[in-house]
Amino acid sequence: MRASRLNSIFWFVTIGSWILGFVVLRFFGSNAFFIELSRAVRVNNPLNLNAWWELIAYFTLTTVSIFALSHLFFGVAGPIFLFARGMYDGLLIASLENIIGGWTLVKMPISEVLTALIIVLILAINLPLCILAGHMGMQRSFYILNRLRGKPVNPRFGGESFSKLIYIVIGALASGLIAAVIFSYI
Repeated sequence: MRASRLNSIFWFVTIGSWILGFVVLRFFGSNAFFIELSRAVRVNNPLNLNAWWELIAYFTLTTVSIFALSHLFFGVAGPIFLFARGMYDGLLIASLENIIGGWTLVKMPISEVLTALIIVLILAINLPLCILAGHMGMQRSFYILNRLRGKPVNPRFGGESFSKLIYIVIGALASGLIAAVIFSYI
């Protein structure tokens, strides 16, 4: 199969598994197993954190962990972990809805605004970086599988993943620093 088709399939599976997890949570409720499984690839709700440095660690390590865990079983684990992340992110969005739902034009506590801002950072920056890392991890595992089988594979298809992962980690670290600064004012 051509690399461009496989790339599109991996994108579909990566994004689709997160969306499926989110939809399952919204319509059928949470599953304790998948919520627990998501611990490996999620950023905890800021309301459950104790120190500012935890945000830096979570933002950075979630991208690395989804990349590494996507290699398990030659890419099959990637959609499972992204499904679990989608379920937890659904809970995070529900928490954001509860926070914002209590606001009025006159009453907007600054601590709630900052908490909502951190949740938005998680969903707007960390989540896309994790999805990208999951995609690259699945692509890399397929590349390794084909190399082990002795099939010819375009080196660009999975060989450049580590150099791109460095940029993802730098972006996650920068967004984690921003979230940590915001968290220090809560």
